[in-house]
This record gives sequence, structure tokens and C-alpha cells, in this order.
Amino acid sequence: HRVQNEPHFQAALREVGPDLILSDFSLPQFDGLKALEIAARHAPDTPFIFVSGTIGEERAIEALRRGATDYVLKGNLSRLAAAVERALREAQLKVAQRRAEQQLRDNERRLRDTVETAQDWIWELDGQGRFRFCSGAVASILGYQPNELIGRDFRDYLHEDERANAASLLPPPGQSSLTGAVARWRSADGQARWLERNVVSIVDELQRSIGYRGADRDITLRRDQEARLQRLTRTY
Repeated sequence: HRVQNEPHFQAALREVGPDLILSDFSLPQFDGLKALEIAARHAPDTPFIFVSGTIGEERAIEALRRGATDYVLKGNLSRLAAAVERALREAQLKVAQRRAEQQLRDNERRLRDTVETAQDWIWELDGQGRFRFCSGAVASILGYQPNELIGRDFRDYLHEDERANAASLLPPPGQSSLTGAVARWRSADGQARWLERNVVSIVDELQRSIGYRGADRDITLRRDQEARLQRLTRTY
């Protein structure tokens, strides 16, 4: 598809959607650098190759700096086919990479939304037991804001009677996970809350534990009901 001037070029970018743009550097009705600027604005993923007999080294470097993919001298057109193939291949790789990055961002956003809307308190600890991440559910469960806990040891928030057994709330050596661990925690208002947790170990490439991820669920109401039922049973 051949164009003669700037309006035709802009129309072609919209209507044709070229896979590749070949341009002379000096044009009768147009300027090659202006064409490159327009292409970079309206078709940034489309390779742009200058094919010229008048381009010098300084102008070639300037063209590459502004976003040209390559340049081929008219006196050496045997290099054009290889330049086109390489440009198209690199363009495909860029598009695939951009799609993969967008998919990763979408997945991260979905995961973040899921974590933040979950009723369970989702968290991550480093190898020493300090919080690296806390979901917003901790505010409704224990009354703390997530940023209050970051960098603090999880043991500081356990009920006093539970701290001696804090090790039982993490997977023991040789195990990758722990389920159903129950402990009392101290809420921001000083009340005791019963939480049940599931935990997995985070390991490095040598399978050494470097932290923990898990989720805690508030079971205070269930524990209170169980205790009430026990009292009624003893009374009966």
C-alpha cells in the first residue's frame, strides 16, 4: 500500500493497519522523520524501516533514537529482506510480551481483589515470623489496620496464654503445611478472639523455608456456642 503525503499516510495507518512500514528518508511531499513520529504515535507496535540513499550516519542514528527499527541503504538492498524478517519477528515478540504482561497484571488484580474481599484474614510472614502482608480482613477480625502489623512479629498479637505454644501455629520442620491450628488472639480492644488457621511454607530454590503464607478465620462465635453447649450439658 503506497502513500504520497501525510493525510494519506494517517489514513493508511487507520484503515490498512500495516504489519511493516518502509519509508524513504527524503520524500517529495513528506518528511521521513515526520512519518516516523506519526507512526510512533498511532502504530507504536509497527516496525518502521528507512530505505534511503541519502541518509548519513548521524541521521541514521537520530532515526534509530526516535524509534526507527532499522535502516537499509539503497545501494545495499540485498540486506532488506533480512531486515524485514528480523523486524517482523521482533514485533511479534514485543506484542506477545505485552500481552503476557497485561495478562499478568490482570491476574494480579484478580488475586488482589479476591484477597481484599475475602472474609478470612490472609497474611504472609517472613522466616522470623514478621508480617510482610496483611489483608484488610484483619481490621474486622482483630481491629488492627494492615499497615500496623507489617514488620511486627505475629506472636506479639497472640493472647498471653498462647505465646508459649506459638510454634504450634506454624508448620513443623519437615512439613510444608499446617491445617486447623486454633489459638486465641488479642484484639485491638483487648478482647480475646479465637482464630483457626491454615498455613503453607514458602521455600527457596533449595527447598529451605523462608516464610509462611496462610489464612485465619474467626471462630469465636463457634467456640462460644460450644462452651455454652458444654455448660448446658453439665447442668443437665
